[in-house]
Amino acid sequence: MRYSPEEAMMHEKVMKMVPTFKDMITTLSKDPVQLKAFIAYLGSAAASVRQEDTASLKNNILVYILNDLREDYLDPPVSKMDTKICVMDMHTKFLNNWIEFMEKVKDGTYCVKTSGWPTFLYDLVANQYDRKNKDHSLFCGPLIQVFRHIFTGPLLAFGSQRKGTKPSKAEIHQMMAVTGQTIAYAAVQTHFALSSVKSWSSKDGEFNYEVFFNNIMDLFETLRPMTRTCGLLKP
Repeated sequence: MRYSPEEAMMHEKVMKMVPTFKDMITTLSKDPVQLKAFIAYLGSAAASVRQEDTASLKNNILVYILNDLREDYLDPPVSKMDTKICVMDMHTKFLNNWIEFMEKVKDGTYCVKTSGWPTFLYDLVANQYDRKNKDHSLFCGPLIQVFRHIFTGPLLAFGSQRKGTKPSKAEIHQMMAVTGQTIAYAAVQTHFALSSVKSWSSKDGEFNYEVFFNNIMDLFETLRPMTRTCGLLKP
């Protein structure tokens, strides 16, 4: 079996994180039944965690996308949500007439491609989008609240002090830094939460979540690694 560069890179990272994993797989490989059961268990565990995060975000995302909690509100809700998953390069067209824009997406006139960065990845409150420098304020929008919601807990989404006794995912997994993988995961969850899709799928129309995840991974791992991540793990 041939692996994609992204799969090979992920495998290498898992090997570093769990030094005993290689020996475990080698041992299990001698018994195809046990190996198959182990792989099924890993898939089931990953799906369970993903579903838990998805369900938790579906309600909270309506708050996280507001620019100002004191003054902003959803009116109409669909326009606020759709503008956040609209790719940044088409954002102006959306704002000019969001109803017409959505109709053109439906009839195929406009194609929202996975290669474009969605609006929710940017901080458009404090910064203007710069077409010549698309990294500016990237990963500093509502994604911050979603990231904190997932990894440090909903109570810390807006930077409050931790009060609960249940350890967060960051504490359980001893996360000491933000990584391309964790940001990509939060971005996928954000897009899914903002979409109208009812059940998990790797695609939402023309938008491919696997490609989206890998695009973010590539940005951090191979193209132009970033040194700042907007304090995602800091309360």
